[in-house]
Amino acid sequence: MSDRIGRKLAKVFEGKTFIITGAAGGLGTAMARLLAPHWRGALLLDINGERVAQLASELTLPGRIVL
Repeated sequence: MSDRIGRKLAKVFEGKTFIITGAAGGLGTAMARLLAPHWRGALLLDINGERVAQLASELTLPGRIVL
């Protein structure tokens, strides 16, 4: 992703809360990791509870909520 596009996305997504379904799978995990630096919080959903819990713990930052 170009730096210019990345800056525009960061501006749009900054401080938002997201619901990501399929978060333990390839695309869901990629989206969660892409958005994590910018979100205020997120609800990560997946049938694989163990993997999604691990991802949530990886992406939780001070002052931000990930469930």
